[in-house]
Order: sequence, then structure tokens, then C-alpha cells
Amino acid sequence: MKEFKLPRPEISKKRLLMQYLRLIPAKLGLIDTAAFILQIKRINPDDIFVVSYPKSGSTWVSFIIAYMKTGRTDTITFKEMEQIVPFVYNSQDLIDSQQSHRIIKTHRMFFDHYPRTIYIYRDYRDVLVSFYHYQVGLKYFSGSFSEFIRVRPLFNHEGSWTEHLSKAIQFKEAYPEKMLMISYESLLTDFKVNALEIARFCKFEIDDKRLDQIMEKTSFRNLKENETKHGSHFMDTTKEHFIREGRIGGWKDTFTKKDLDYLYSDHLLVSIMERLGYYPDTKSIVR
Repeated sequence: MKEFKLPRPEISKKRLLMQYLRLIPAKLGLIDTAAFILQIKRINPDDIFVVSYPKSGSTWVSFIIAYMKTGRTDTITFKEMEQIVPFVYNSQDLIDSQQSHRIIKTHRMFFDHYPRTIYIYRDYRDVLVSFYHYQVGLKYFSGSFSEFIRVRPLFNHEGSWTEHLSKAIQFKEAYPEKMLMISYESLLTDFKVNALEIARFCKFEIDDKRLDQIMEKTSFRNLKENETKHGSHFMDTTKEHFIREGRIGGWKDTFTKKDLDYLYSDHLLVSIMERLGYYPDTKSIVR
């Protein structure tokens, strides 16, 4: 089996000391458990968390929200977007410095602790292809795609895709007012309807003209040009694009029938896929 490892977020000495001092209060329930694990000081009542399983479109949605929140019509770079919708693994100091109306990106499933959540999900087959290229780009994995999907667990920090989606569905059913669930595919095929749902959930005033502008600015063509011109953390590290194709069903160009048979042997995974409208398909695979 080829080598596979997950990148672990770096932690500063200052934040490590803060976590050490908060360990006992956290165990005693005096500090919010989720805030402790996320390594931020607190979770505010008006916070909104943008959550997804990794490689499911949360960066794209963060750009959409960044344009909505700022009202900007010029290009928001990847680094600027991180200032507007900070990723909790990279920007704890920035998050702690913000007092209110924070919108925070994460992959962690602390739905019970988040005041409100925008949850983005995507066909697991496309997720796997995207994550494979991401790991290869970072040189965290050096084998074939077929070898990659047989590594278990793929995301031991975040749990499995099945666990992630199951918890999101259960929470949405129990607290529909606290979670907006949007599929990557529906946002791609019917952008304005779904972007308007995001705006309403965040309580942004957006008119039709503004939605057209945001749709253009956050198209994959423009985001890729943005990354080429201004860079991103991923590009600075790998010299490759974080934004790839973004299309639906690209997995059919990568999976073999044996790969799909392996994937579909997980009956719980298949049941969640079918519930979300991602039906098993082997007929188009001939390799």
C-alpha cells in the first residue's frame, strides 16, 4: 500500500498554552467543548458555520458569502476571502478578534454547538476524485486512485462521508430552522435559487442584479483565473490549482468498474447516496 497521511493543522505556542490552560475547565464543562476542540475562545450566539465534508464545495460557498457580505464588485482574492470567511483550522487568531456576525468555515460536525449552520454536500464519488488530486498535489499520497480509495480511514479527522451526512441529515430533521442544507450539484445547476437561500439564511439583502454579479465572479472559470493571478495557500505550496474542474459526474472518467464495486460494497454508504439522489451507476464504466 502506498503512503497516505493527513495534514495536521499547525498550532502556535501561544495557542497551545491557551489550550493547556483551558483543558481542565473544558473537561468540567465550564468551556464549550466545540470551542475548545476548534481552538477558538468562544462560539457566539450569532455565529454561522459553513460546514461540509472535505472537498465538497465549502470554499466555493465561502466565496459566494464573501461577495454577499462585503458587497464588493471587484475581485476578492483567496487570501482576502479567508479574512471574510475564515477557516477555523488556519485562522483562529482572526476568528477570536472578530466580535460579532462571524461566518466561520469548518469541517467538524458540532451541529449541536453551532447556532446556525450552512451545510454543503456533494456526490461522494466526485469528492473522492477531488480529494485524491488534492492529496497528490500536496505529496501526501503517491499511489493510484484505486489504491487511494481503499485507504481506511480517508478522513480520520472528520469521520467518514457516511457519518458526516448522516449526522447532518438527522440534525436538519430535528432543527430545520438551524441548518440550511444545499447540494453542490443544485448550486451548480440552479445557482440563483440556491444562492438566494444562502443570502436569506445569512440575512443579506440581495437583488437579482447582484446575484448575477456574484454568479459571474464565483464561476469556476473566474475562480481559477483569480487563483492563477493572485495565488492561494494551496497554489503557493504546490504550484497547482486548488480549483480544478468543478463539474458534476467527473468521477466517471476516473473510476473503474472494480473501484465502483468496491465502493458499493458498503451498503450504508449506498443507502445514504440514494437518499440524497446519488444513484449507483456502473453501466457507463467499461474499464
